[in-house]
Amino acid sequence: TVGTRFTPRTSGAVVGVRFWKQADDEAEHDGALWSQDGTLLALVSFDDETPTGWQTADLDRPVEVTAGATYVVAYTSPDGRYSTTSDFQGQSVSPELQVDDDTAAVSVSGTGIRFPSRGEHHRQYWVDVVFCPGASGSPTSIPSWSATSTPTATPTWAPTPTASATAEPTPTVTPTPTPTTSSTTSTAPKSTATPKPTSTTTAPAVPAPTTPKPGSSNTGVPAGVQLTASGGTTVTTANAVLDSLDISGTVVIDAPGVTIRNSRIQGDGVYGVQVVSGSVTITDSEIAGFENAITGSGWTARRVNIHSVTGDGVKVGSDVTLDASWIHDLDPAPGAHADGVQMQGGVTNLVLTGNTIDVGSDANSAIFLAPDLGPSSAGPVTVNGNWLDGGGYALFCVDGASGRYFVDHISITNNRFGSESRYGPVRINVPVTMSGNFDASGTLVQG
Repeated sequence: TVGTRFTPRTSGAVVGVRFWKQADDEAEHDGALWSQDGTLLALVSFDDETPTGWQTADLDRPVEVTAGATYVVAYTSPDGRYSTTSDFQGQSVSPELQVDDDTAAVSVSGTGIRFPSRGEHHRQYWVDVVFCPGASGSPTSIPSWSATSTPTATPTWAPTPTASATAEPTPTVTPTPTPTTSSTTSTAPKSTATPKPTSTTTAPAVPAPTTPKPGSSNTGVPAGVQLTASGGTTVTTANAVLDSLDISGTVVIDAPGVTIRNSRIQGDGVYGVQVVSGSVTITDSEIAGFENAITGSGWTARRVNIHSVTGDGVKVGSDVTLDASWIHDLDPAPGAHADGVQMQGGVTNLVLTGNTIDVGSDANSAIFLAPDLGPSSAGPVTVNGNWLDGGGYALFCVDGASGRYFVDHISITNNRFGSESRYGPVRINVPVTMSGNFDASGTLVQG
């Protein structure tokens, strides 16, 4: 369910609900109007929809709304396809209605029509009301209109409906075709620009996992490997290999092409493996006891067992791949913003695939993607085929610094979410491509 939060500047009545439909959206839709506290005021189904453009459903009876009070209008998107604009900075086309570009968008995951209480900064879902300022009582007939014709019925009250609550898009975004955004009972609808969607969610058939779930039997040091004790070290030789070592302390990478394999790295410092320059590939190894297991850019970790850290499992930069690894049993220090995977910059080429990341109830999230430190980047970021659980939300994917920074081309596909996250599986307020994500009950997870 996605929607728009709005505030009437003058009292009146809501007589309809509208949303912008994509050409490939073939689902059935319901709309609703709520008060700010989640009280359901009206429920409506969309019948006789057109293939694309604005879809309008008339309420069975007008709902009176009060100036200065806040309301939410929303609709369901059962197959996960909806129109959205990120970094939205438009304004309401109606002087009678206030739409805040920073807090208007709201959403909630799950099936059926539900009150969307989760705010989305600088985002617009293109859900709308038809509003009659100053109206009271019930009209003898509800107005009827479309994007291409003059209204055919007139209510008995005197006031004329004004432009809808939907905010006006920025000039750089233009749909094809252009819909109307206002409705009157005496004149043809007024045309305004409406954006083409910037990202969508698709819902394919439930695929079976194609790889084994990482855990104690298929991550870490392989059975039978004899380890040799070693201290922490700084690697400055290109293509160096650290093999079958039991390392106490931090490994600093300051050379290209380094390999760490079949090894255990333990300690209580800030980092287990710190990449300051160059690159490293870590395979079939265990990292435990540090504040953060791995940090930096230019690293690959495959079949690595990461646990018992007091901060983040891994801090990811650019050119990073985490594959078939197991992050679990975090031990967050008091006040720690502990994540299994934490991204805080505008990264490029980040791949998280086929991992088990279960951080428990005391952590913040299994995967946290928020470029708060900037800059914005074009990505890409791939989150595919993971098993995720724990934290407030298992997956955070949000803008950085309250809408200042963004990472584009984020793909979240074929992940499985557990049931132990406090608030739900995902928290997303930026455009992403989503498909094939399911929770523990088999319900499709949508952004």
